[in-house]
Amino acid sequence: MNFIKHISVVFVCLFTVISCKEAEPVADHQDQLIGNLKEKYSEIGVDIKTLDRSDQILNANWLITTNQCDLIIVDNADKTIKLVKSNGDVISEAGGEGDGPGEFRSLINPHYGPDDRLYIIDGDLFRISEFIIDNGELVFVNSTPFKYPPNYHLQSIFVDEDDRFGVFSNFESYFEPDNEYFLYRLNDKFQIVERLLEVQGNKRPKYEFPEFTMYLDNIFAERSYWSFSKDWFYFIRSHQSNIKAYNLQSGQLKYIDLELGKRENVGGKLTKFIKEEFGSLNHEVDEDQYWKVLEDSDYLPIFWDLYANDNVLLLPMFFPSIENGLSLYIDQKTEDVKFFKIPHGLDRMSVCDQTVYGIDYITDTGERDILSIELNQ
Repeated sequence: MNFIKHISVVFVCLFTVISCKEAEPVADHQDQLIGNLKEKYSEIGVDIKTLDRSDQILNANWLITTNQCDLIIVDNADKTIKLVKSNGDVISEAGGEGDGPGEFRSLINPHYGPDDRLYIIDGDLFRISEFIIDNGELVFVNSTPFKYPPNYHLQSIFVDEDDRFGVFSNFESYFEPDNEYFLYRLNDKFQIVERLLEVQGNKRPKYEFPEFTMYLDNIFAERSYWSFSKDWFYFIRSHQSNIKAYNLQSGQLKYIDLELGKRENVGGKLTKFIKEEFGSLNHEVDEDQYWKVLEDSDYLPIFWDLYANDNVLLLPMFFPSIENGLSLYIDQKTEDVKFFKIPHGLDRMSVCDQTVYGIDYITDTGERDILSIELNQ
């Protein structure tokens, strides 16, 4: 799928940073929404550690946790999946680049189901591969090929005890601005059974070139994020603080209003701060047009992703313009909201027990670190 390749390149380029500069004084870079958040919600103390770097992990691109709190890391450099202990030790590896059984051309959105199986989408080979963990070893089980209607692109899957679900993007090309997401119920072969929900697509700014015009994703424009957890599908807009939750069994739709309002783009020092945190981008598209989206926006993103697992919602803030990044921590049962500090570049977050794991894309060395964040609550 060419669109998956393009999105992957954009994400890689987005987080490719030449260097991270030392933080400037906090007071000059605190915007009003972040100040309101810190007054409204209590903070969780944290202990942040960088896991020992393994030579076997070359380019960590995805991270999820198992039911036993081990880590599964997708390594984009050699197209492998690695089973990693919480101290950073790699204990098993599977996959590799190729077309054979258990091999990959692309790996996106790994999912670890309640059946203790790992499911990984290969957008280039149009199949979903399944693995189990047997005595500490990743073991390939089978691959299921898929074929969907034209312009439908599988983004993520979710498996529960009785059903399977998938989120699809629907768009014709990057030469048109229109796009949207759909949540579908799938059968045991991952084929479409029933449309359940429509989710608003990403706003794609226009990029004008001498020979053509394209509409490309931009991290500063409005985007949709989603995640699954047990019976619920959670989704949110990057510039809004109202989380929507759709019950996969009953169809009930509920809302979690964080009451933060919008985040105004006041320009000046705040815009400068964000540019400095991103650093120099090796971007495929015109860099001036990319930054112009930030400069011309009335509002900034509040969040830049959403993760749901272990009865917890994690919402990392989009560069809150303070010395550290921040993430919201929401108890799915009580909907109690707290926040904790994270590095600005932390992504692919997953929580197990009282420890959050993630990949830090913005480091002093330029290499990606695997972090563990112990929550003191």
